[in-house]
Amino acid sequence: AFKPGFGEHQLGTADIEMQQEVARLAELFNSTAQPSQNGQPCPLHVRDAALVYMSHDQKGPRGITALRKGEHYLLEREIF
Repeated sequence: AFKPGFGEHQLGTADIEMQQEVARLAELFNSTAQPSQNGQPCPLHVRDAALVYMSHDQKGPRGITALRKGEHYLLEREIF
C-alpha cells in the first residue's frame, strides 16, 4: 500500500490510469507475442492499483496500525 504523498510524489488518478494502461499493454503483448519459456506459455502479469479509502484502521501482524482510518491509499490488486 502506498499513501498519497508517499515520499516526494503525490499519488493520484494519473498514477492509477498509467498502471491501467500498462496492464492493458501487457494483455495486448501477451495476445500478440504469445511469450513462452521452455515451450510453456509465460505471459506478463501486471498488478495495477486502486485508490481506496480506509473506513477503519488496518493493523499488521504485531497489532500496530499500518493503514489509518480516514486516509486514502493505493493498493495493488491481486492476480488471479
